Amino acid sequence: QGAHHWGSDGPQYEYQGQFRRTGDYIEFLTKIQREYYERREKQLRDIGFQGATVTTAWKSGGPGAEMANLYADTAADVIDRHNYFGGGAGGHAITEGNVNNETHLDQPGHGLLALGMFQVANHPFATSEVLQMAPNPWKAEAAPLLGFYGMGLQGWDAVYTFAMGSYRMGDGWNRLGKYVVETPHYMGQFPAIAFAIYNGHIQEGDVVAARHLTMEQVFSGKDPLGQALSGGGFDDKKLVGNFTTPPSTLAIGRVTIAFDRGQTKIDNLAKYHDTRNKVLTSTTGELVWRYGERIVEVRTPKTQGIVGFAGNKRFDLPGAAVNVQTPFVSLLLTPMDNEELTKSREILVTAMARDKQTGTEYNQDFSQLVTVGGPPLLMEPVQAKIQLKGDPIKQVQPLDFYGVPKSGEVAVGSDGSFQIDGSHRTYYYVIRR
Repeated sequence: QGAHHWGSDGPQYEYQGQFRRTGDYIEFLTKIQREYYERREKQLRDIGFQGATVTTAWKSGGPGAEMANLYADTAADVIDRHNYFGGGAGGHAITEGNVNNETHLDQPGHGLLALGMFQVANHPFATSEVLQMAPNPWKAEAAPLLGFYGMGLQGWDAVYTFAMGSYRMGDGWNRLGKYVVETPHYMGQFPAIAFAIYNGHIQEGDVVAARHLTMEQVFSGKDPLGQALSGGGFDDKKLVGNFTTPPSTLAIGRVTIAFDRGQTKIDNLAKYHDTRNKVLTSTTGELVWRYGERIVEVRTPKTQGIVGFAGNKRFDLPGAAVNVQTPFVSLLLTPMDNEELTKSREILVTAMARDKQTGTEYNQDFSQLVTVGGPPLLMEPVQAKIQLKGDPIKQVQPLDFYGVPKSGEVAVGSDGSFQIDGSHRTYYYVIRR
């Protein structure tokens, strides 16, 4: 048998039905792999290494070996997985042709967040390569989803976006490479997201799906959980299988796996999932994913915001009323003094929409890149009316890309509201009370 024979439901092709043979083969290879990891782990500890260890973020074998791979990786400390999303024609480079114009926002728990389906209980979890690749037009959604749902709700321990190859943001789509993080849509959102994560604005969710697997299940010749990262080019993997736990559970609370004889416990999630209106609410009440409308609301007492297809909609957040005109946005409000948003004296506004190079042309539904274009990078301005709740606003000042105040101010209306519209050529504003 080869790895391509190990299907999610059991061995395929000429080996169909040979579960025991397949299970024995997977067990044999797993024991060799895990013994190697355990031996290397002991050698590192014997020489005095005290840091966290990881086996590999890569995996081998078909879907039927997915849990065996994960079990082998528990020989070290950290569970690490990679994934990518978006991109299009041209392999590693951006070229004219097909574009993967998908968004995460109508498929909760898939794409980059699908990695959370492989978090092992009592082990740190990380992704050392993850990115939503240009020329996908919705890449501003990735950093907030990874931060608020991954590191926040799911309690992931590290997210490393791939990759940075320059000491500054480049002009246009940097080097016409798909794997570039030094762009406004990634690094430009890091200050707000990191501030929220490291100051505990996003609470970890309750464990709502604690899956326990025995070795008999792991070596049964099939995928016992019906979930696998499979296929895709250049490490762009899809979550496939006959899911025993719906991937959308990742938008509600924590999902874990343990390799023991414990009892699997999956909560009744009906109160968190409004199937009629297509809305998922986290157990913390801080994150609301309206997948029917392709919108996420961040509703913590401190950090708040809107990510998604919010054009011509009004949002009543706990600390602000927001009317958005721009079709697609990531609009975040961060209390820089770490107070609740209604009480904060200094609030950072981070406002992202789409980007493209000068001369870039897509077709109508963004499924084709007609012309690549070139530098400089053009950023669609976020147009929105914002009205804070709480004490009156004294000043709204635009900041440059480094956070340094620019000349001029944004006018504040008699009702305490103000309009951002791109006229100040920035994606940062500071509100002072």
